[in-house]
Amino acid sequence: DSAIRRLAARVKRIDRLVRVAHADKNGRPPIKSDGYPEGQWLLDKTAELAIQDNAPKPILLGRHLLELGIKPGPHFGKILDRAYEAQLDGAFTEEEQARDYLKKLVREIL
Repeated sequence: DSAIRRLAARVKRIDRLVRVAHADKNGRPPIKSDGYPEGQWLLDKTAELAIQDNAPKPILLGRHLLELGIKPGPHFGKILDRAYEAQLDGAFTEEEQARDYLKKLVREIL
């Protein structure tokens, strides 16, 4: 799942990537196409993860840092980048889990 989330973060729209890959596979005569089951598997998996046509949206935002009493500054971006990487890795999938992760991360960084 984390590899698929990372791919979606990079390409933004997996559905379009699958469409291009399918066209590429079918556009290589004289090779006979057997359909594209890999593409369908990827589309099904991204639908399950709710990222088929968009990159994963960050769960943690600057407002969450403000709620913890952290003053805005250059460290905001670093903290939020690390939190997003953890989200892509599957460390959390819901806001409550994300808040707990953020509290640990802030103690570690600051």
